[in-house]
Amino acid sequence: MNTPGRHSAALLCAVALLFAAPAARALPRFALQTGLACSSCHVSAGGGGMRNEGGWNTMKTFSLVSPRGTFLERLFDRDDNAFFSERVFFGFDFRTQVAYRHDAAGAYKRQLFTMQIAPYVSYRPVDAVETVGSYTFVKPEWPSQQRVLASVIARPSATVSIEVGLLQPDFGVRNDDHTTLTRSEARIRPFSPELGALASAEPFEWLNVSAGVYGTKNRSKEYPLADGSPLIRDGSVMGSGRINTHWSDFDMGLSTNLGASVLLTDGQTLASVQAGIGLIDRASLLAEFVRWENEPEGETYKPTGTVYSIGAAYELLDGLSLTARYEESRRKPLTDRTDVLKQYVVGAQIFVVPFVELRPEYRWTDTPSVTIAQWTGQLHVFW
Repeated sequence: MNTPGRHSAALLCAVALLFAAPAARALPRFALQTGLACSSCHVSAGGGGMRNEGGWNTMKTFSLVSPRGTFLERLFDRDDNAFFSERVFFGFDFRTQVAYRHDAAGAYKRQLFTMQIAPYVSYRPVDAVETVGSYTFVKPEWPSQQRVLASVIARPSATVSIEVGLLQPDFGVRNDDHTTLTRSEARIRPFSPELGALASAEPFEWLNVSAGVYGTKNRSKEYPLADGSPLIRDGSVMGSGRINTHWSDFDMGLSTNLGASVLLTDGQTLASVQAGIGLIDRASLLAEFVRWENEPEGETYKPTGTVYSIGAAYELLDGLSLTARYEESRRKPLTDRTDVLKQYVVGAQIFVVPFVELRPEYRWTDTPSVTIAQWTGQLHVFW
């Protein structure tokens, strides 16, 4: 851990500008670099989690080292992730990271810690219906986190889906990186499901819309007030809405994305806007802005917060991309106080072999009380 000076800041900014070209294959940036919707690679219309046949086929050949002529070629010589039956599918996500953080005794030191060990399984009794479930073996770290996600997805047509069960509320960019401020500052934790339903539709090939309704049993635990009571009342209803437009011109090699979403509860309102542009198979630029307003019962002042993120990626080779991201959070808990948090991240995403990703990064974080600069690393093994 150290405190960077002006030269470090200038270097980070210069690198970020250098790679400020259009990002989202199984990551959010991949959607821009392929010109496809998240549902093209994931079972859920909202993206994330279990991958479908599209996601499998996209990633099995995406790596620096070709599986040809090795045992990996035999392992990946299949059209999908079905096993035992053409109606039973398996997948998993394993994520671990090395970084400075506080241990149980409060000491700040470099640690290797696991963020996710989550197998997935889905079953399609008929083509239009799918059940999917996941369990994470990592102990929940935040109050709203749980171990189980499970739902039933009905697809009455090629452009409409209805998902019911224990769902991750559909809001904002569902980033694969668990360290993004747009998720952590809004307390949208991974594996934080609610009992609910989500309906999604694609009335035009360039337009996706969705609406959801959920309980608040888990999210209410994230916002205790000073007297111990919850800001978001357990038992109340939470609603989500999303509109997203996407356009691709493969002749020009360009794709764009523009969308907005809201998450409404009794006690809090969240809104998100995102926009991105991509160079097909080469680069991406993705920006998101999130604002929330808390409404404590009986209080005249409503605490607010905003956070935005701008991330860029440039693909040097199949399986090797350079990345940069800037994020800034501003919380206003009191009328005379604003807490500012800034984060600069530069690094690389390296798919050494199919389904194995290394992510070395340099992070520089400015908080109201301290500045932290450190090298970090992430390992993601998925299927």
